[in-house]
Amino acid sequence: MQGNGVTTSGLTIDWPDLMRFRRTFTDPVPEQNERGFASAGIGSLHGRARFVDRTTLRVENQTITGRYVVIAGGARRRATLNIPGEEHLTTSTQFLEPDRLPGQIVFVGGGYIAFEFAHTTAIALEPGRGKFALAIALGIVLLLFALIVNAALGVASGAPRPESDSLGKNQRGA
Repeated sequence: MQGNGVTTSGLTIDWPDLMRFRRTFTDPVPEQNERGFASAGIGSLHGRARFVDRTTLRVENQTITGRYVVIAGGARRRATLNIPGEEHLTTSTQFLEPDRLPGQIVFVGGGYIAFEFAHTTAIALEPGRGKFALAIALGIVLLLFALIVNAALGVASGAPRPESDSLGKNQRGA
């Protein structure tokens, strides 16, 4: 990753360089997908589509009819947290768009992506230049951590554990 935003001397992350590198493999994806669709005999149209009837669409000045119509509009965050300031939340994709990190960041979530972003941000922010926080569902994370540690150490959780052979299969063959 040296030369693409990450330096090994003292481990630093140059955010603008890292985002430029990321775009070298994410920006071509839509065009590559469309070429792949075309080679499979799947056509694509660009423009505003309107239904003419149940199976006919008009896209700009072109009308197409099919046996079935699939509407693939993309994914969007739908869940609401009902917290003040929720309108300022961004998705993981939106977080990776800016060339510069903001001066203050709060990560909300207890999943691995929030932890990865928080860790990367902590390295990328120059000392004294910004602040970040990781607001997580702490109870869930700590519970999962405890379960992982207990499983790794072989500590009984109170639940019955099947006897296992060296391949991890229980003696009943499951």
